[in-house]
Amino acid sequence: IGLVYNNVGDMNNAAKFYLEAAQTFEQYAPQHPALSTAYINLATGLARLSRYEESVQYSKKAIFIAQQNKEVQREILAAVNLVGN
Repeated sequence: IGLVYNNVGDMNNAAKFYLEAAQTFEQYAPQHPALSTAYINLATGLARLSRYEESVQYSKKAIFIAQQNKEVQREILAAVNLVGN
């Protein structure tokens, strides 16, 4: 749902649903590789809302999860978010 809002330019709702997705993964599958994607999406949305400190926080979480799962591509995406902030 967050991606839909993102695609129509509604970043407030996009960030809301990205956060909900991340919280769901945290609760039910805290080591699942898709959690890093949820964090990346959330970090990107927060950056677009000029909420940079929060964006950096979630980018770092994404990097941590990606490293644990040995997912270099997701780690790079999260690092790009981090550098962009």
